[in-house]
Amino acid sequence: MQGGVTDANGAGDVVVRLRATGSNTVMSTRNGLASTGNGGSGAPHLTGTSGTILFYTSTASNSGVTSPTTDTDPTQDIYRRVVGDDTSVLVSVNSAGEKATGYGELPAASRSGNIVSWSSNAQNLSTFQEQGYSNVFVRNMTTGVTTVHSRANGTFGAIGNKYSRSSAVSAEEIESYLLNNKIVTAADARIRARVARGSLGRAIADEFEDYVDQRKSMLAVLQALALNDDRVQLLRSAEEFNDARHKDEYESRLDILEALIRDAWLLALNAPAEGVINEDLLPELRKISAHVDSQRPADWISQIEEMREQLVVNINRKAATDALLLTMAAAAPPLERRRFVPK
Repeated sequence: MQGGVTDANGAGDVVVRLRATGSNTVMSTRNGLASTGNGGSGAPHLTGTSGTILFYTSTASNSGVTSPTTDTDPTQDIYRRVVGDDTSVLVSVNSAGEKATGYGELPAASRSGNIVSWSSNAQNLSTFQEQGYSNVFVRNMTTGVTTVHSRANGTFGAIGNKYSRSSAVSAEEIESYLLNNKIVTAADARIRARVARGSLGRAIADEFEDYVDQRKSMLAVLQALALNDDRVQLLRSAEEFNDARHKDEYESRLDILEALIRDAWLLALNAPAEGVINEDLLPELRKISAHVDSQRPADWISQIEEMREQLVVNINRKAATDALLLTMAAAAPPLERRRFVPK
């Protein structure tokens, strides 16, 4: 038994650990029951603005899922569950709500959890002939529409004649897809492709504008650190970090700040600009890189990661953020490593 859940299937299960409480929760249980299914579960993908939406695979034939249809065979499928709920939803279905006739694997989703992609060899997930190969499918959880994305360009593009999987996709492939299907402008396609971290679902998600706003705020933090040691701006940024309106963005803002620091670090080391993720910000990043050496960005990233570890034990997040940004603003490297709690 694990976390009050009877686990007797002898197979892998999906477990979520709540950092605030230090407790584990088995997510791959049968709907409404405190017991695991009769098959293995895996490939967890946790998303959502609060990190509470889970996508995973399962071969259980007794999951008890009923939405949008039942699943009573051992074929591996994709499920969605929200942390704190005991009911899963079957994701690997077509637009009519019919279960996939083949296996599903490698789920990946947008930050909102609304757009999810996966690989499948099913022959009934789209109106196109899938040729018996594994293809990449995307489902909009709000509209219930499932589409195949591994096909030729154009509205009626043919399915590819080789296998496709929803593992990491190159930035060039994502950009090409966005442009060929006229989803966004050329400028937006390039930015989305670079920051999507290999996920097509993330690139076409509807919260991209939120990302841009967060990145603008984190760029201001990095500029205050590197260009003018603006402590007032840093304290303003710390307040914004902990603003109630942005409480679900805390971790993502740290991720963005680390990505910007790494970009500036690469430029400071005279690495090719092609390796920069936020290449649309190259002028700003070059200016920042001219004011840092090879050590200071490394210290900044280490300090951010150290604070993340301390947040696990539930320290005061506001005080920790204030201390973190002011410590990062130390005048000259190497920076002294210290705990981000007020003394």
